[in-house]
Amino acid sequence: MQANPAFYREFLRSELDRRVKKNPRYSLRAFSRFLGVDVGALSRLLANKQTITLRTANKICQNLGLDEEERRHFLDSVTHDRSKIGNKSPEVDLESLIKTLTDVTNIKLATCISRGVPCNKIRENLELELEEFYNRVQELIDLGVVNKKEGNLALANKFRFLNDL
Repeated sequence: MQANPAFYREFLRSELDRRVKKNPRYSLRAFSRFLGVDVGALSRLLANKQTITLRTANKICQNLGLDEEERRHFLDSVTHDRSKIGNKSPEVDLESLIKTLTDVTNIKLATCISRGVPCNKIRENLELELEEFYNRVQELIDLGVVNKKEGNLALANKFRFLNDL
């Protein structure tokens, strides 16, 4: 089933509406504090002018107390929405890159991705919880180790040497 990129936005709008109906004085600012997200970022998100990282999405899921199915649907929606913006990688912090690439689990994760192993099998083989898996993948994407194109993950060419480890 194809993820609906707008689902997470609709979900957050409906949750905010539900809270406002329950308490008319409830505000976007209160909702943003509850979610642990900047009020301006949340406003832009709900106005469809900004997306969120998987790290932020995980924090939101945790703060909302979503069950595993809701969490997966929410995160799939965010992932699908983020795939539309391409791989705009900011300047990489060398210290973060070194720290990430010296983590054995991240090396195994990148190697599995380069070999085309399905994500659910990678999670299972590395015994990672869903949230930790998403955070690690997002970190690899943010650092330019892994590219995401049309929902598929691939090892960036400059990191092909990881296949030899």
